[in-house]
Amino acid sequence: MLGGAAVVALSILATPGISVQAVDYDFVSIYSGSTALTEFDATVPSVNSGGAVAFAALVDDPAGTGRSHVVFRSAGGQLVALLNLTEALGPGSPGPLMINDPGTVALHYARGADAVIVRIQADGSWNVLARSGPVSSARYLEMSPAIALNRADQVAALVTNPDLTSSIVRLGDDGATEIARSSAKLGGFGSPALNDAGVVAFTAQAAVSNGVLVYSGTGGPLTDEGDLDRCRRPSQPPVINNDGMVLSDCGGLPVVAAHGGVVSALLTGNEDPIFGRLVSGYGLNNRGRVVFVTGSTGPQTEVGLFTGNDAASAKVVRSGDVIFGLPVERIRSGPRAINDTGQITFLLQVGGARPTSHVILATPRRLLRDVLFPDVASTPGRDRSPRYLAAAASAFLKSASVSP
Repeated sequence: MLGGAAVVALSILATPGISVQAVDYDFVSIYSGSTALTEFDATVPSVNSGGAVAFAALVDDPAGTGRSHVVFRSAGGQLVALLNLTEALGPGSPGPLMINDPGTVALHYARGADAVIVRIQADGSWNVLARSGPVSSARYLEMSPAIALNRADQVAALVTNPDLTSSIVRLGDDGATEIARSSAKLGGFGSPALNDAGVVAFTAQAAVSNGVLVYSGTGGPLTDEGDLDRCRRPSQPPVINNDGMVLSDCGGLPVVAAHGGVVSALLTGNEDPIFGRLVSGYGLNNRGRVVFVTGSTGPQTEVGLFTGNDAASAKVVRSGDVIFGLPVERIRSGPRAINDTGQITFLLQVGGARPTSHVILATPRRLLRDVLFPDVASTPGRDRSPRYLAAAASAFLKSASVSP
């Protein structure tokens, strides 16, 4: 169902070294249902740089004979059905979708004991890149539902091999390239991220480390992007942009950026009560801008979508705001939630006792002010510890907060 639009004056705060811009947004409902978000049969959406949003939803068959999972893409304000997964692949369950700038969509589709990774072109044609399960045609025993897709139509995935080792692989028209394989020295792989240069980033745990390690690679020697000391295994898949910046978490908060062996904390959780917990995935664009959903931990649980660590000026939307004439209640986002123009896509529940849930695209309307923050991570002689970087970033953000 297509929805309407509403406008709210909001602000964006970016990471150190990036311009901070205050903007207004248009909120447009691309698809909706008269249900709570926990019962909403749509996957977390993703958005490309052209503003096209992709997701899968469980819909009634036109003949009224059942329900099917269908992949949708928004185009020019219209919703286009790309592929009926149930008809093409049989009954199953779709994982989170990824869409790239040319309009290709990729996803993991589980079918009982087996699963496939499917790549769908903009014209609706499709092919299976990999299979897992007990079937003879399967190369892997299992594949993680969280995948990544780049502009070249390559897909990165975490797989379990027949010998029970785990591998990070990059799949494409030339087959599978193994980026890393688990061993006695390195394991505990997390789902990977992938940028347009074909660089795959992932988290791992080493036998000699007390925390989580962030690595990147293209099929040769791995690059150590940073050590998340004393961190738990990340709760969400990481994200990597075309500059090689990797966004990850520590089994929840803090949310950190890692690149070239330097780790900086972007959100510690101590900045405001609304940053008490990480609710869902986070996004990162090629301009270094982040977006994440957090919530409070008190008796009055709130959630909010933010683009920085200042709860007032970095708010996109949060509990109690009114969208489409109804109060905001729940929010979820995924790893490709923000594009390079600042558009943000997410799932939203509004409505109180009679809730409705929406797939939302939020588009910036106008720029109000730019503030350039110094890059404390690269200033010679500065302390590069995550504790210092978090404190410095917070001080800069608060001193430069703007009003819409």
